Amino acid sequence: MATAAQLQAEFYRMVNDPMFGEDIVYVSGGVEYTIKAKIYRRGIGGSNMRFDRGTESKQQRYDVEIRISSHATQGRSSIAIKSDSVKIAKDIGGAVHIMRVMEIIDQDPGTWKIGLSV
Repeated sequence: MATAAQLQAEFYRMVNDPMFGEDIVYVSGGVEYTIKAKIYRRGIGGSNMRFDRGTESKQQRYDVEIRISSHATQGRSSIAIKSDSVKIAKDIGGAVHIMRVMEIIDQDPGTWKIGLSV
């Protein structure tokens, strides 16, 4: 079984690939943190099914869902549902919106998957 540090390192390598990761601004307690995230946007591709780890191909529930590291400096070590927010474009190349953290959809020892709402 992989440790939290191994999962965080694997995730960070993935999001540093320009094909898979994007910079986002995570806002917690009024403080902004620029971190890397894997972003799932509704409407891209022929299917809205999720095929990442732990989701068992479930339908996407939010217009935007993100996966971030749970590392203290490369991601967020804690998430405050309905208090934290993320500055992100709802569509690729679109205007940046502030979206509220609505749900922790999935988590493992190295990452969080979060549902966002405008």
